[in-house]
Amino acid sequence: MRKNYQSYSQIISWDNIYSAYKKAAKGRYYRQDVLIFNTKLEENLLLIRKQLETENYHFGPYQKRTIHEPKRRIISIAPFSDRIVHHAICQIIEPFFDQGFIFDTYACRVNKGNQAAVKRLHHWLLGGRFTWVWQGDIYHYFSSINQQILLQEISKVFNDQKIVKLLEKVISSYSDDANQQIGLPIGNLTSQLFANIYLNPLDQFIKRKLKQRYYMRYMDDLIILNNDKEQLRNDWLRIEYFLRDKLKLRLHPQKGQIVKIKNGFNFLGYRHFTHYYRPKKETFKRFFQRIRTNVNNKNEDVKKIKDFWLSWKNYCQKAKFYFLTQRLINVVRNKTMF
Repeated sequence: MRKNYQSYSQIISWDNIYSAYKKAAKGRYYRQDVLIFNTKLEENLLLIRKQLETENYHFGPYQKRTIHEPKRRIISIAPFSDRIVHHAICQIIEPFFDQGFIFDTYACRVNKGNQAAVKRLHHWLLGGRFTWVWQGDIYHYFSSINQQILLQEISKVFNDQKIVKLLEKVISSYSDDANQQIGLPIGNLTSQLFANIYLNPLDQFIKRKLKQRYYMRYMDDLIILNNDKEQLRNDWLRIEYFLRDKLKLRLHPQKGQIVKIKNGFNFLGYRHFTHYYRPKKETFKRFFQRIRTNVNNKNEDVKKIKDFWLSWKNYCQKAKFYFLTQRLINVVRNKTMF
């Protein structure tokens, strides 16, 4: 990746700080921390800018919260002022890093995302060109990222050492109880970018060295299509070695597999086949549980149910979900599950 000549002054410019504030506050204007910050908005923003300018900005402690959708996870929430700084950083450096990523990595990138990945995969599968699919999952990815290796990757591309020092402060502001230099907080905007930066060497290795053209990554979920099962087995071993040797990571021992595509496989919430894909059974269950809860709640807003259905219809776009539509109509009409 070529050197980045973006300057620290771009990050701390007033226009960038104010734009970062608007993004951090979007949809959260009535939350207590935002309301308190807004009581002295200009003063607080100028203070952030001054502290960044003098390199005296200190990141505060994280608040941890447990969420259960779609699975149980512990997320870390940074103070509101820190979230403004995170946005200010990403607005300047993310476009540069994005240019160096491979095309087929889809998590947390502009004009990418879940649906783009699913459509791309479906395009590859059409016509039955491939027989086998390899799938891998990086074990406890965010909590296993080595902060020093991440900083080394970042340092390779920045001339401005002030940017490097600021990013080092962001990275080192998080640590678990066991190790002071391992892990990134789930929930940070910067963590999403850092996680993609950290696995970029792996992406390049699989594409350039292993010559796997039909490789795709969605954060820590990896997938390769190929007609040669033996090649997939050999490359699986090489990927495991690369992760251990270069990035101090490992694949999940129970989630790696090579399967026949015609039998179907799960990826990004869908069950994929050669000529079509549909939502997984587990996804259906969560959907109907949510609908049943909303419909049976007499105080539930009808518009809210409709909006939820429309979002689901978009999620299932181009998948085979006709029978799901019929079940939903019956559920709403009868207000019972059958």
